[in-house]
Amino acid sequence: MNVAPEAWLLAIKRLFPGTKRVGLLFDPRHSGSFVGEAARAAPAAGLVLKRAELGGADEVPKALNALRESVDVLWMLPDPVVASAPVVEYLVRFSIQHRIPIMTFSRKYLELGAVASLDMDPYDMGVQAAEMANRIARGADKPMNAYARKTRLSVNRNAAGKMGVVLGAAIPGEGTADE
Repeated sequence: MNVAPEAWLLAIKRLFPGTKRVGLLFDPRHSGSFVGEAARAAPAAGLVLKRAELGGADEVPKALNALRESVDVLWMLPDPVVASAPVVEYLVRFSIQHRIPIMTFSRKYLELGAVASLDMDPYDMGVQAAEMANRIARGADKPMNAYARKTRLSVNRNAAGKMGVVLGAAIPGEGTADE
C-alpha cells in the first residue's frame, strides 16, 4: 500500500501554500507507474511536477542540480534508489543548503532534516489489508491494489524554521505530529 498521489499533492499544496513546482527523483523501474499517476493528478492540485528519472544513485547530484532553480519542494518517494542511505543523506544536505524543503514518506526522515512526512496509518493499514484478504478468500478474481485510506502528517518545525519555510494549515482530518 502507498498513499494516493492526490493525497500527497493536496498535502504538499496545503502544507507549503506558495508551492507551484514539485521536484521528484525516481527510478522508472520502481516508481514509474506511480509517478505517471502523480503527473496526471498534479494539474488538478495546481502543481507542476518536475520529474527527474534516475538510472542509479550516482545520477542524483546531477538531477538535483538540474532541479535546483525550478522547484519549491522536493517530494521523496519510497523508491529504492532514492531512499538508500547515501542518497537520503545527500538529499537532506542539498535541501538544507538550497532551502528547498523535503516532503517524505516516513517520519524517520524528519530526524535527518526533512520538513514533513506523509505516511500510512499503521493500524488502518492492517484493517484494510485484512479486508482485502477477506475479499480474496471470498473469491475475488483479480489482485487488488489499494491506496491507504488514512494517513499521518508529521512536521519538523525546527527544520522548517531553519530554512525559512512558512508552513500552511494542516490537512483537515489528518493526524499531525511535530518532531
